[in-house]
Amino acid sequence: LEATRFAVTSIPAAVQGFANAVGRVFIAPISENTGVVGPVTSSNIAGQLAQNAGIWGVLQFALLINLSLAILNLLPIPALDGGRILMALLERLRGKPFLPEQEGFVNFLGFAFLMLFMVAVLFRDVIGAFLRQ
Repeated sequence: LEATRFAVTSIPAAVQGFANAVGRVFIAPISENTGVVGPVTSSNIAGQLAQNAGIWGVLQFALLINLSLAILNLLPIPALDGGRILMALLERLRGKPFLPEQEGFVNFLGFAFLMLFMVAVLFRDVIGAFLRQ
């Protein structure tokens, strides 16, 4: 019961923190830590955890990555599961389905945003790795 209560109260805070971090990826200076890391920094962290904390540290890190991806996937961004849930709710409120062209265009916009976000994170990650050396 306590774990359920904790999950219910912490999920909105986690989503808000994630949304703030996504915004910082696009507007913060390259040298500033945004709280979002890409594959370069993630692999460095996993390597450090393997050396210092052993297998349990790496497993906890993997758990954190999976939890982050689950939360990301449930955000109401078109092309993700959360976006699909939002579209289904909107269809229910409207009382009729969207045209396939409309739904396709909305999903395209969501996918384009996700690709832009991934490129921004990767760019910041690679440049940040060079600046830290």
